[in-house]
Amino acid sequence: SHTERERGVQAAMYLTRFPARNVVFWAVGLALSTIITCYLIATSLGHVAYWLPDITHCALHAPERFIFRAGLIPACVLLAYVWFLATSWLEDERTRIKGTPGGSAAVIRGLGVVGSLALVVSSSVLESDGTTMWTLHVICASSFFLLTFVAQVMMTRELAKLRKKNKQVIGSGSMRAKIIVCGSITLILIADAIIGIMKLPGTYSNLCEWLMTFLIISYNISYAYDFSNRVYSAVYFVPSGATDGYLRLPQDEATMAANEHLQRNHPVHHPPHQQQQQQQHVYHHHCATLPQQQGGPHTPFLQYTTPPPYDSHHSIQYA
Repeated sequence: SHTERERGVQAAMYLTRFPARNVVFWAVGLALSTIITCYLIATSLGHVAYWLPDITHCALHAPERFIFRAGLIPACVLLAYVWFLATSWLEDERTRIKGTPGGSAAVIRGLGVVGSLALVVSSSVLESDGTTMWTLHVICASSFFLLTFVAQVMMTRELAKLRKKNKQVIGSGSMRAKIIVCGSITLILIADAIIGIMKLPGTYSNLCEWLMTFLIISYNISYAYDFSNRVYSAVYFVPSGATDGYLRLPQDEATMAANEHLQRNHPVHHPPHQQQQQQQHVYHHHCATLPQQQGGPHTPFLQYTTPPPYDSHHSIQYA
């Protein structure tokens, strides 16, 4: 009933809400600025040559080594969170269009998160006293490039497939940017392999590393365009008494209309093996676009099924 729905909404303890694109800017800005800062310090102190050192040796000596860790590790954590945001958005768009979230988003999320965390390990083991665990560093750094690149290719492919069915999913500029970045990285990988086979000077391989690093990190900027004024990250607590399955952030009638429109016209179809999980009140969120006469597209709302008592959820809200 309306009264029960209102009670469930009012019982939610809303903590904070911010645009998801801000996470993208923080992650990309912190990662790139950290790498550039370490390069400038390392070259100015004579630790490496101006043209062209590899990124690792720009973070091998003090003080740049400390700046590298202090900046890149939190940047990698933010990049991992961007993968959670992007794949949750992908799942919701796919459910809205095809009626099921599919399994590719989970794979993409796993590849992206593991790749980001691998770079955390890679940057953590650098030392200038000869104790650097080079094997671990190389494996983790290579894992970051490989896993992240595969995740980006898969993400681009999934979005391209959805855009064929509904062009509102992603803008043409963002779609082109993703394709160009993935294509450029592919060419760089081929070029780097040729450089290795021909045993050319290391400067050429270092150039490939710099270009690939900036492209892989910059790929995330396209998400800022995708998320702009549409996707938000929210932190809130929901008590078990909120039994109706509706949460409004912020609390307004447009949100209620969106939830009701979603329930009528965009039902979420759960496979048989997920039905038991759904009955146990596991958290879900979903997105739909309202018709123009009901407030226009991208009206903010969030739908969920009741979580356990006062679980903390860091989730996505679509506006």
